[in-house]
Amino acid sequence: MIGAVLEAVSGVRGWFRGKHKLTIDTPQNRLQSEFTVLLLSFLSALTACKQYLGDPIHCIFDGRSGVKIEAIDAFCWIHSTSPLEPSLISRLSNLSPSPSHLPRLCSSLRNPPLDTSFYQWVHVFLILQALIFLIPSRLWSGLEGGRVNSLCLVEVREHYHDIERWRVSVESFVYTLHQNNWYLVKYLTVEFLHIISLVAVIHATDVFLSGMFYKLGIETIGYFIIPADQRSQIPSPMCQVFPTVTSCQFPTGSLTGTVNIDHALCVLSLNIVNDKIFLIEWFWFFTLLIVAMFTFSSRMLSLLCPQVRVAFLKSTDMSFVHEDERAIKRIVKKCWLGDWFLVTQVKRNLDDRQFTAWIREVDMRIASDSKKEKSRRRDLGGFGGGDRHAWRSSGTGNGSSTENGNGQSTAVRERKCFAIEDIDTLVVT
Repeated sequence: MIGAVLEAVSGVRGWFRGKHKLTIDTPQNRLQSEFTVLLLSFLSALTACKQYLGDPIHCIFDGRSGVKIEAIDAFCWIHSTSPLEPSLISRLSNLSPSPSHLPRLCSSLRNPPLDTSFYQWVHVFLILQALIFLIPSRLWSGLEGGRVNSLCLVEVREHYHDIERWRVSVESFVYTLHQNNWYLVKYLTVEFLHIISLVAVIHATDVFLSGMFYKLGIETIGYFIIPADQRSQIPSPMCQVFPTVTSCQFPTGSLTGTVNIDHALCVLSLNIVNDKIFLIEWFWFFTLLIVAMFTFSSRMLSLLCPQVRVAFLKSTDMSFVHEDERAIKRIVKKCWLGDWFLVTQVKRNLDDRQFTAWIREVDMRIASDSKKEKSRRRDLGGFGGGDRHAWRSSGTGNGSSTENGNGQSTAVRERKCFAIEDIDTLVVT
């Protein structure tokens, strides 16, 4: 588990590494599989340090019972606490003046009250989220099979002025022309899996927070946009999910069997960190979801509309001329959908000047192969003449007549049979 996270972190470090790293994912997929994994790993380490190296809970208890406060802290942290009683909040609100921190104290509006035992599992849950985000990218790394790397794009980057150095890249692409549709199907499957994993993480987080994650960001925004004088009379929505002051029932007894239930007031200092973490997650996850849906929709639109496919390949470089646009249109017209997607992968790994030079060479190579194919078909169509491709039943000229058994003259219509090569030659000419 830790090794997978470290591998994702090394992938993020590769963004700032040398120019030999090739990209096989879209920016949206890299945000989800690399940057998000790095973010979740950092947040998990932060909560773990606060929990194990700091004091996640502090309880207030009457020491006259003889119970050490350290034991109470440990018991209340392990066995969870419960929100404050509504009657206590009501008594505090009737004080004059009321405490300034009263809006940050809240009782549970849920029945039964919220269980706070999940707080000690936050750092583990964050790591599980990171692992779910790693699944689609690791799957695509295996299914991609080094297709982009086989195009020798590093040579194009380093020697794009010297065409002879990277002509093998063009040859490799043209050689596999019309053989890349399965490559596109695999990528679309993985891209859809990215969306599924994101939705699964969002739903799992809502379950982890007892059904209060979906509306967490909206309610928090609504709370902070109201005037401050009104806000002081309303409990914070973050307090409903991550209360900072809770109550803990602590049993005490003696050897005689007498059991007393004492109450302690506990401060969950770890929730000061947890509420910020999950609020960041809410904004980030739903931003990723919007970007993912937009990316997938644009992908589907490009597969349906050739004009959109051409627009995807256009360069923003000043040297891009109308002839380059016509070359792109010719390539899009001759390529299948899988071939076009592979061209977008090439564009993602080259800058505008390099890609323009590469696409020109591909266009010339495809045009040259088309001319050779037409010439070959023309030569095959003319070989062998009429001995193999036409026949006459009898007579000469356009028609002839024969006599049947009764001595009557019967006209015989001339018939011709063309071979398949002749049909191809007529279509070409």
